[in-house]
Amino acid sequence: MNKENIAIITDSSCDLPKEYIEDKKIFILPLYVNMPDGSHFLDGVNINPQEIYKMMPDIIPKTSQPTPNDVAKLFEKIKGEGYKEAIIISISSGMSGTFQTINMSIKEEKELIVHSFDSKKLSMAMGMLVIDAIEQKEQGKSAKEILNHLEKSNEKSNGFYCIPTLKYLVKGGRIGKVSGAIGTLIHVVPVISINKEGLYYSVIKTLNYNLAIKKMLAKFNDIIDEKIVDIAILQGDAEDKANELFAIYKGKKGVRNIYMCSVSPVMGVHTGSGLVGIVYRIVD
Repeated sequence: MNKENIAIITDSSCDLPKEYIEDKKIFILPLYVNMPDGSHFLDGVNINPQEIYKMMPDIIPKTSQPTPNDVAKLFEKIKGEGYKEAIIISISSGMSGTFQTINMSIKEEKELIVHSFDSKKLSMAMGMLVIDAIEQKEQGKSAKEILNHLEKSNEKSNGFYCIPTLKYLVKGGRIGKVSGAIGTLIHVVPVISINKEGLYYSVIKTLNYNLAIKKMLAKFNDIIDEKIVDIAILQGDAEDKANELFAIYKGKKGVRNIYMCSVSPVMGVHTGSGLVGIVYRIVD
């Protein structure tokens, strides 16, 4: 039983490696992938990213947040394992209603003490915050101490994502603050990131995929220069390119940990095939 322990929860868009999730016993709340025929899949549970890429562009699914019932069931499972308190770190409230649904469910929960944290991030930029929370928990910190720490460390993690087209972000209504005329942007190869409000914005815009990645890495290197960092390489049907990036940073001075991650089906819906991303967390 874990009567005095703190459960760490996040949602399926965190893109943490499965081995890490299992090793650290992180509880995952799946988002939904919704098909045009009315069928629904749980993100990363009964659908995988490759299935998404194979059906696009002929079929473009939609995505949605977990239901209040999904959250309540997860809370019951956590209580059943003996936890009395939990911290749940969710995808940016600027891109999903997940955070709002979680807070609604917390109000209905009478036994488990649950603290919600809006990451204002997505993918492994959020996953890095989960790793941070796990490290704090393992140091014996209280839930309040962990949350206070996350507020400060949230400024020290972010990422860049290069995608071949903005078509799917536009289609899914996730364009955020990416500037310019939509008709023009469809033909641009962008590098996007997440701002302080938790919305997408364009960092780099080129007409060439490899040039976009080159510029993305130059900007990334400027940020992490002479710092101690954890890094994650992300890919969505772009494994070869991701392996090239992994080889560049593995063993590089200042890199404490490096992770290789595939983006979730939910993210794949909004980016399409070919995403390459790089995420950092400044440790020192």
